[in-house]
Amino acid sequence: MVKATEVKDAVLYESRQWLLSVSILAVSTGTRSFQFGFNPWVRIGPHLPFPFRREHVRLGYAWFSIGVRLLLVAYLPISPGALGGVSNYVFKRTAQDVLSSTRWSRLRGRLTRR
Repeated sequence: MVKATEVKDAVLYESRQWLLSVSILAVSTGTRSFQFGFNPWVRIGPHLPFPFRREHVRLGYAWFSIGVRLLLVAYLPISPGALGGVSNYVFKRTAQDVLSSTRWSRLRGRLTRR
């Protein structure tokens, strides 16, 4: 637990990541440092009992993260179990089950008699 009287320096870093706002509070005491991350809808500034400075930062991407995203985007269209293939299979199975059900065959029989 960090006591408000022990805080020597506090910085509230704010940024945007995709469509969400990101807030990280860095607190330093005489002996330790802490970092707290907050949910996008939380506005912590008015509730802090100690002075802090606010810094707006721009978040970057690691090359590894960019590479993984590119590989994922390149792999999805050519993979046999990609999203379209799975949803197609599920839809076809569901349609076959509905058409072969006894309730559907009774309804089909009634419609053909009239």
